[in-house]
Amino acid sequence: MSKGSKPAVQKRSRKTRDQIIEALDRLLRIKEFDQISVTELAEEAGVSPGSIYRRFEGGLIPVLFELCRDRIERRADEPQAQIDASAAVGLRVVLRLAAAAVWGQLSSCPHVYRAAHLQARLRPDLIGDAWKALEDSSLQSFRDIIAAFPDEVRRRDLDRAAAMVAYHFNTVFIERGLFADRSPNWRGLPDSDGFARDVADFAYGFLITAED
Repeated sequence: MSKGSKPAVQKRSRKTRDQIIEALDRLLRIKEFDQISVTELAEEAGVSPGSIYRRFEGGLIPVLFELCRDRIERRADEPQAQIDASAAVGLRVVLRLAAAAVWGQLSSCPHVYRAAHLQARLRPDLIGDAWKALEDSSLQSFRDIIAAFPDEVRRRDLDRAAAMVAYHFNTVFIERGLFADRSPNWRGLPDSDGFARDVADFAYGFLITAED
């Protein structure tokens, strides 16, 4: 094999991978994940079913989580998604920025995140370490925010506080952002921007309240 062959093979492999996950994105916009077959995905992507199995051991679920990770990483690279705790004016502002970022992430492609959220609970054996790494990264971001404001945070156990805020952010946004059409229609909830602000303010109130 010539020295230039390996990069060419890698480039083709990456192109095939991108074709597959982009095809799944298109299909999820029009149907539920459990209605999509490997054969249909292969046809949409313009590849053979064998190409999917060779690149994604386990079939469609690994493709779904690769698509989800791709969308998270793409959004994280956007300037408006960056949160610099040291540059913001106070804990409350940073939490509101974080809330807007999480809400924006879910709102950008709810069809992808809803499918991933459900499959993570139905088939955790097929998720892999990469998904856990994303969760750990999210938790660490809240640890960093809390650590940046020692004069404001009044919780004693900072790891527990970070875990509670991460759980609060994710569960509340997932419920409304991904399952709004299947959830109780609570009257009086604010619009999207106001909703994100209120979620942040709940977290702020928790963090500045001293433990008993």
